[in-house]
Amino acid sequence: MSNELSSFNRAMEEKVIDAQTNGGLLEWGLKYFEFDGRKCVQAVNLDVFYQLIL
Repeated sequence: MSNELSSFNRAMEEKVIDAQTNGGLLEWGLKYFEFDGRKCVQAVNLDVFYQLIL
């Protein structure tokens, strides 16, 4: 029975990986810069161009 579960888990893992491989929501870019003497990191989603600046 454990062999059946592990093959099912493997199949589900492959399905999720295949579905998310070409997904732009998982692609992010990072940029480090200094602004007004402070160190900043900018994270940008490459699909929807959502930006987060820390």
